Amino acid sequence: MSEGNPKGRCARCGAELHYRDRKCPNCGAANDNWVVPDKTRCGNCHAALQEGDRYCRKCGTKAGEGAFSPYQNMMWCIYGPCPQKRTHICEKCGYSWSTYSMIDDEIYCPQCGGNAPAKEEEDGNF
Repeated sequence: MSEGNPKGRCARCGAELHYRDRKCPNCGAANDNWVVPDKTRCGNCHAALQEGDRYCRKCGTKAGEGAFSPYQNMMWCIYGPCPQKRTHICEKCGYSWSTYSMIDDEIYCPQCGGNAPAKEEEDGNF
């Protein structure tokens, strides 16, 4: 970390840290555990945001907003249903996109935050 960007957050408790701090003033964790908030992830649910998204596709939180809590401790499961192609169309603004995943929990439009339910397509193969 450099002088130009001296602040980050503790990976254990989310408290603000300066890069020169040896320990977190809130929980005492070593400073080597801290992270800078990732602007490519939702500040609420930590889902990945794609370039140009103004709202989270999974929880509807406006990009750049939401309470910080570390996302590095999330565990992902590799087992589940076969990936399916689904198309989302926003009921509010008409923006559409497709997903290819096992479980699609994107229900909000990344452009306006409106409701965008998924429609499963016939062929689930890639």
